Amino acid sequence: MMSSPVPARRGSSRLRALVALGAAVLLTSFLTPTAAFGHSSVVGSSPEGATGEPGIVEVLPENVSVTFSDDLTEPLPADQQQGAESNTQIRVFDETCAAVADLGADELAGLAEGAVDCRNYATGDAVVEGPTLSQGLDVAGAPAGTFTVVWQAVYGDGHPGSGAFTFVAESAASAEETPAPAEPTAEDSPAPTANANDTPSTETTTGADAAADADDQGTPAAPIIVAIVGGAIVLALIAFIVVMIARSRRS
Repeated sequence: MMSSPVPARRGSSRLRALVALGAAVLLTSFLTPTAAFGHSSVVGSSPEGATGEPGIVEVLPENVSVTFSDDLTEPLPADQQQGAESNTQIRVFDETCAAVADLGADELAGLAEGAVDCRNYATGDAVVEGPTLSQGLDVAGAPAGTFTVVWQAVYGDGHPGSGAFTFVAESAASAEETPAPAEPTAEDSPAPTANANDTPSTETTTGADAAADADDQGTPAAPIIVAIVGGAIVLALIAFIVVMIARSRRS
């Protein structure tokens, strides 16, 4: 009799099924996006405008920020950074900086520190707080118009990123910040002046008070009285002891 080929066909069918299943799993792993292979994205900025439009503020604010979808990496201390500039920073330029106005978004993102001879309104170091990168600004004398914010950050996975956005200030800021009022000193305080209606205050000693003072001066102090009484008692005791001793000898 001839042997049946059915078991062989069943084995090859199982093998083809396993290969197809492995291919499907591998294809799914490539097509499914995961956070492990993606970087953070910008989810907000301040000043913030409508989608695709720059934000509008009255004057240049004292702080600008960019917020991402994930936490950022804290910047390294200055002595541990490679190169002359930090890879976590924000720079802000006004519209009079023609070199910045002529650059596209990609070119602004790669703009190196000192590449343009324009005023950078950023002051101090950029600060990372979770997913937000913020920067303080020196607003004194800032003009009205469009401002360009150029940012650089390090994502949570360690990869650097950069970008730019704009906003509009409707009015110019004051040339100088208003100084805090100085505290008055002793030299600045006016000397008190005499008033004719003011009556000098004097202490008047009445007759009763004078008599009481006289009595106080004529009466010995309490410690002296105690000493006198105590001495009299001691002398009386000594005399009593002497009398008792004399009587005992006689008897």
